[in-house]
Amino acid sequence: MPRGAYKAARRFDLAFFVVANMKVDKLKVRPKKLAANAPCAAEFATVLACWASTSDIRSQTACLEQTKALRDCMATRRPKVNKSKPTVNYHLARFSKRV
Repeated sequence: MPRGAYKAARRFDLAFFVVANMKVDKLKVRPKKLAANAPCAAEFATVLACWASTSDIRSQTACLEQTKALRDCMATRRPKVNKSKPTVNYHLARFSKRV
């Protein structure tokens, strides 16, 4: 065993023993955060590919069809507005009742 590995393993065993033998009244598990999806990623990729093939980002006529598709996609698909997260003061006030 490498130096210090025994102590680390012993601490882990002790911590597991303490947690395993504790009574937990309420246990809350946070839901998994899903990976953010990019709704207009395909249209954006086609615009970038078109710009790369024409070697001119400023060309308006060559990539007109792709840019229009990207604009339409971005105009129709608005991201959902998330509720604002509670502030630190909210949590402090909530926990101060228990102390």
